Amino acid sequence: MTVGNLPFWIRCAWLAAWLAAHASQAQPSWTTSDSGRDVNWEEAKAFCAGQGAGWRLPRLEELSGLYSTAQRDGNTVPCGNASCMAPPALKLSGNWYWSSSDLKKDSAESSPLLAWGVLLVNGSRNQTFKFMPHGARALCVRD
Repeated sequence: MTVGNLPFWIRCAWLAAWLAAHASQAQPSWTTSDSGRDVNWEEAKAFCAGQGAGWRLPRLEELSGLYSTAQRDGNTVPCGNASCMAPPALKLSGNWYWSSSDLKKDSAESSPLLAWGVLLVNGSRNQTFKFMPHGARALCVRD
């Protein structure tokens, strides 16, 4: 069946249904709790890989999206001694989370020693040394 031969309103309904079905598939799954302790970048990656098949450290955009969605929906959860913007199902022990995004060689600010993270208290994106675990936690995602 060719969608292009159908009346316009049916094509719109079909597209809306298709988008809704695929949008739900595009949402990543998050672990319900974080690493529970400070970890450096390599430890964060290993923690996520140890969660099982398909689990990984999220990209910077995914962490920022987690914050933005929670902020839009008005969701906050306790995170250490603070309150973070995150889905209510998450159990967070800290408030700054590693991403898998490091500073690539082709970046304007390239450095093999730095990686990005997100502070879920206010959504700020910042970079720190990969070898420094102080205050840094891992939250994992899979597609």
